Amino acid sequence: MIVETLSIKRKHAGLSRKMLADSVGVSTQFIRLIELGVKTPSLKTASKLATVLGCTVDDLLRKRDAS
Repeated sequence: MIVETLSIKRKHAGLSRKMLADSVGVSTQFIRLIELGVKTPSLKTASKLATVLGCTVDDLLRKRDAS
């Protein structure tokens, strides 16, 4: 789910919420709300997030394994 995956991928990329928000063209608050599960990004924004994070939209939407 994008909620947990976005936060993990952002941290692995060494990006702050502000850095990611600036790269994608959204507010830091919006990134925070996505990570909290309050908001869902549009497909266009999800695509931009995936590009910046070096993954696919599917990677962002896929649930993590419990292992």
